[in-house]
Amino acid sequence: MQMKEMEALEGQDFVIRCDHPTFNSAYSIQWYIALPGKGPLSIITAHKNIKSSDGKFTVTFSNDQKHSFLGIQNVKPEESAVYICVQASTEI
Repeated sequence: MQMKEMEALEGQDFVIRCDHPTFNSAYSIQWYIALPGKGPLSIITAHKNIKSSDGKFTVTFSNDQKHSFLGIQNVKPEESAVYICVQASTEI
C-alpha cells in the first residue's frame, strides 16, 4: 500500500498518482475515498488505457499503463480524505 500525504488549496484541481506495475488489459483501476469516520466509498473505475471521467473525478493512465492518475476538479475542504486505488481483475 502506498501512503503519501498531499495538500491542495480549496478550488484547485489536484492529481494523485497510483503505481500498478503488473497492470494489463484484464484489470481495471478502482478509486475509493475514505472520509474520516466512514468506510471506503467507490468514486470511479477505469479500464485499460481509457480515460474515465464523471465531471468531478478523472482517471488517466501513463503510456506504459504502470501508473494511473486521479484528477480531482475544484477541491473542497470536505474532500480531505484518504484516497485508495485498487487494481481489480475484470475477468469472470
